[in-house]
Amino acid sequence: IWVGAAAFGAWGNPNHVKWQAVFQFVLACLVTILQISSLQINVGVWRRCRNKIKENGTHPKCPSEHPRLAENIEDQQYRRSTSLIQEDGEHKSTEESETPIGTLAGDSTPSPSAKGKKVPCSVKSPWVCFVALGAMGLLTTMFTMIMIPVENNASDSFVSFATGELEGINGKICQIHEYSALCSDINSHRLALKKYEMLPRHYRVNSLLMASLYPMNAYSFSAESMDPLLATYFVRIFRLHRPLGLGNSLRVQGYDEDVVNRAYWHHYNLFSLQDKHVQPVGNGIGSLCEYVAREYESLKKYAKENFDETFSLSETFVTKGPVTNSSMYDWCMSDSLWVSYLVRSDWEHHRQEAVSSLINTEHTKNILTHTIWHWESLFSWQVTPNLTVPMLLKSFDALVPSSQVTG
Repeated sequence: IWVGAAAFGAWGNPNHVKWQAVFQFVLACLVTILQISSLQINVGVWRRCRNKIKENGTHPKCPSEHPRLAENIEDQQYRRSTSLIQEDGEHKSTEESETPIGTLAGDSTPSPSAKGKKVPCSVKSPWVCFVALGAMGLLTTMFTMIMIPVENNASDSFVSFATGELEGINGKICQIHEYSALCSDINSHRLALKKYEMLPRHYRVNSLLMASLYPMNAYSFSAESMDPLLATYFVRIFRLHRPLGLGNSLRVQGYDEDVVNRAYWHHYNLFSLQDKHVQPVGNGIGSLCEYVAREYESLKKYAKENFDETFSLSETFVTKGPVTNSSMYDWCMSDSLWVSYLVRSDWEHHRQEAVSSLINTEHTKNILTHTIWHWESLFSWQVTPNLTVPMLLKSFDALVPSSQVTG
C-alpha cells in the first residue's frame, strides 16, 4: 500500500519521473507475489514432513522434500509412455498402480520406481501461473507507459497545480470557525473577480490568488503577527503567485509553453527553498530598497510618457520629494522581516515580467499598466483602503480590452 501511495500519490507532479514510479511498483508487486508463493511451498513442505512423522512415528529425512530431478524426468517419461499405451489399447490401464514417492508435487501419476509407497501429502503451486501472468501484464503496462509518449499540456501543468493548491487552502480556511469572516471576504473577492474568467488561465489563476491574498493582508500583512497557521497559508499562496510573472516573462518573449511551464516549476522550487530559509536583512538594505524604488519610479515614468493611463485614482502614484519618500521604499524598508522579504521577492518577478514585455509592443501596455495598478492597490492599504479593491480590479482590466470585460 505504501509503495502504491508513494508511486502514484503525486502522479500529476512533473517533477516526478513516472517510469521510475511504475518500475518500483512493478518490482514491489513481483516480490510480494514471489514471497507469497515461497511461503505456500514452505508450508506444504512442513505439512508433508508432519504427516510423514505421524505415519511412521519417526523423523524422516526432509532436507528439502523436493523430488530429485532424475525421478521427475523418469516419472514424466513413464506417464507419457503409459498414456500412449492406453491410447493404442495394447496394455491395461495403470489406474491400479500405487502412488510413487518420487512423483512431482501435486501429481498422483505413478512411476515404476516407487510402487508400493505412498506420499503423505503434496505441495501444489498454483501461484506459478499467476506470477507469470501478473509479471507479463505489469511489464507490458510499464513498457506501454514508457514507450508511448503521453502528450503533456505544458500550459496547464503548473497552472492546474496552483489552482488545486489554492482551492485546497481555501477549503481548509473555510473549515475553521475562527476564520469564517475571512472565508466570507475571500468569497466576496472571488465574486468581484469572476468577470475575468475569459482571461488566459495563467492570468485567471493569478486573480484567484489575489482574491485570497488581499483579504488575508487585511487581517495582518505581517507574517510575524498573523496566526501561525494563517501565516503558513499566506506564504504558500504567495509562493504560487510569484512564479507566474517569471514564467510569463518568457512567454511574452516568444518562448513556447513547454519552456514556460518548466520555468514555472523551477521558480516555484526556488521560492520554496528561499521561503524556508529567509535571511535577516543586511546593513545595505537601505541602498537596496532605494534602488528598487528607483526602478519602480522609472516604470511609472515610462507608462506616463507612453500610455494614456493617468493613474489618478491612486494617491501614492506621484512621489513627492526624493525616492526615499515613495511607498515602494517604505514597504521595502518595513520593520517586519517578512514584509520586507516578500516585497523584494515579489518585485523581482513583476519587474522581470514588465521589462520583458518591452521586447514585444503587443504586450507592453497591458503588462506595465497591470503591474502599476497591482502595486498601487497594495500601497493604498495605508492611505485609501476603500480604493484597494477597485485598483485591484483595474490591474486585471488592463489585461483585456475593456469591451470584453463583463459586468
